[in-house]
Amino acid sequence: MFSASRQVAILGEQAPFINYLVCLAVLRGIKATLQQLYPARTPPDLGIRIKWPNDIYHAPPASPAAALKIGGALIHTSWSGSGFKVVVGIGLNLTNNQPTTCLQQLLEQAHSSQ
Repeated sequence: MFSASRQVAILGEQAPFINYLVCLAVLRGIKATLQQLYPARTPPDLGIRIKWPNDIYHAPPASPAAALKIGGALIHTSWSGSGFKVVVGIGLNLTNNQPTTCLQQLLEQAHSSQ
């Protein structure tokens, strides 16, 4: 889990999309990490998805209704002079597979099925 703060110059109607962009960045980071772990072949699709507005979850391809949350983002924006001050908090379940699931468990399952 981590938090970051930044001043951004955007229009007010664009501010709600910050949450989606943050979650998208987390997914892209997971994908980039998988590409580094599997450089010689296509990395496994772990079924990591965004659930609007701020949840990151694993949706098994065979049963998407059985989605399990593995992380999320909390975004706080406030107007400050010429732009928004944005505080982003991100939590991602890396190794604790209880009570839902974690990235380590998903990687182990993908590795064992190959």
